[in-house]
Amino acid sequence: VFSKSGKEFYGVLEDYQAGKCDVLAVGREDTMMDLELLNMFCDEGLLYTNSLVLENPVAFPIRPDLSSGVSYWILQGEKYHDITLTNSKSDYAKTNRLMPKCNIELSDQSVEKNVYAQIMPANMIFPIIFWIAFALTATVLQILHMHQSKKGKRASALIGRV
Repeated sequence: VFSKSGKEFYGVLEDYQAGKCDVLAVGREDTMMDLELLNMFCDEGLLYTNSLVLENPVAFPIRPDLSSGVSYWILQGEKYHDITLTNSKSDYAKTNRLMPKCNIELSDQSVEKNVYAQIMPANMIFPIIFWIAFALTATVLQILHMHQSKKGKRASALIGRV
């Protein structure tokens, strides 16, 4: 959604400030080099999150005979040298002091760790005890059933016919 004013991100931010919308979703890559806009985000208390709203893959325009070589070198740069477009922009921003007046990255804020993020052996104690209890109950009932069958009594099941 774009602002009717035609001012791109500034227009969308003005609409947000005017209360015309409840949520503002902008791309980090599109706005992280605009220090004035980032400071306006700080003034409004807005943060970047890692939530994905929309993904639109974009390819580099390149001749087909060169595409495999360029793809190889891009992969090598990402995999072995940590060279990505995002990292290059971040380095440029740090070098040229394009830092906003506040921290606008939610992932960098001090938030509580999610205790459910990783299953630990201690988290499995209750399910294991629950399973063992039912396995023992089933074993005891089977032994009682077999004992009654050996005595010559008519084998009767606790639930329904056998």
